[in-house]
Amino acid sequence: MRGQYFDSTELERLAKDLLDIYQSKSGSPLHPPIQADLVAESIGLNLLWEEITEEPETTVCAEIRPDERLIVVNEHRRRLLDSNPGLYNTTVAHELGHWWLHVDHAALDHEELPGYIYSYAPPRQPDGRDRRDERNAHEFMSYLLMPRSLLLPRTKGMNLQAWPPLYRLRDEFDVTITAMLIRLENLGLTYVDSQRQFHKSKQAAEGQDSLF
Repeated sequence: MRGQYFDSTELERLAKDLLDIYQSKSGSPLHPPIQADLVAESIGLNLLWEEITEEPETTVCAEIRPDERLIVVNEHRRRLLDSNPGLYNTTVAHELGHWWLHVDHAALDHEELPGYIYSYAPPRQPDGRDRRDERNAHEFMSYLLMPRSLLLPRTKGMNLQAWPPLYRLRDEFDVTITAMLIRLENLGLTYVDSQRQFHKSKQAAEGQDSLF
């Protein structure tokens, strides 16, 4: 539900549950790239391109309309989505995260639910629930599109301290480079600092590894 706390272990498990459903319905082994729109269709969600009204100083790539079982992708942002590799797939998977984590499916026929936006806007609620929901949905996206069972075998023997291999991984999994870097960092495989310099880990970048 909205505002609920999920730890990383639970988010990864929930993403795996959805992937298991998708794999069962597709009848094929999972392989990259995992196409979020196909995953959505496998659980009865449809996709629609349509212009979405944006509040000032916000960028809305998509929203989910629970009552209609729709993920609506913002036609007004088509150029942005088309020109940034992996952004469309990442966006749809983020909205899937909202559907899987924050929508009370049993209540869909009984109450009106607000849309959930994928946006760079500040949280709309002063208690920070929107920020938590956005963070949860984005972390869910990373587990859905880059499950460790697929990602780790492809990183073996790969130089993760250089951009060309990372961009190849990005393209193979059809995600943004930012999403790929965060996922690799969370797996303890590489870290890129604010100066775009590579390190084995965030701790190494901060000099903490010298203590051990």
